[in-house]
Amino acid sequence: MALNPKTAYEKLVERSKEISLLGSVSSVLHWDMETGMPDGGSHHRGDQLSLLGGMIHERFTDPVIAEWLEAIEGSDLVSDQRSDAAVNVREIRREYDRAVKVPKRLVEDLARVTSEAHVVWRDARKESDWSAFAPVLTRIVELKREQADAIASGATRYDTLMDAFEPGMTAQEMSSVFAGLISETKPIIDAVVASGKKPNEAILT
Repeated sequence: MALNPKTAYEKLVERSKEISLLGSVSSVLHWDMETGMPDGGSHHRGDQLSLLGGMIHERFTDPVIAEWLEAIEGSDLVSDQRSDAAVNVREIRREYDRAVKVPKRLVEDLARVTSEAHVVWRDARKESDWSAFAPVLTRIVELKREQADAIASGATRYDTLMDAFEPGMTAQEMSSVFAGLISETKPIIDAVVASGKKPNEAILT
């Protein structure tokens, strides 16, 4: 018996809300890491975020989500492409198709390493010690390359990863945007430097 599209959509929205709640828990842990976490808590925090990342990934890549999506797609529920339901289903499908290609182990590793890297970067920055941060940055790059290869969209690794934040955007298009910014801002920066005035660095801290 085919699943009713309306029922499938209700279940999909319910699961999405659950995933969003777990994501907000992760955000609170990240906020605490930035503001109040003890210096020695980075490894434990990395384990916490890794566990949460794995839980979110499991819930989002559950095969039942594909069943719900298939029941909804092509139904009258999403016939108006600008309706809330159509937009929600379209975006969940896009994210689901990316997520199922990435192994849970990689999601957990990325969450753990990037969390622990924050503390390493913070301390290395204070001491201007690049050598302290270089190894963990190298590990992050390795994991992000693995992630891009897992998704394997046919685009470059950079374009594949950027698509998660700016769907459809490419490095080539982004380069043209920055080129325009450079041409407009460089004269301003040059004028400030030429003025000899000391910048107020307090606004950067």
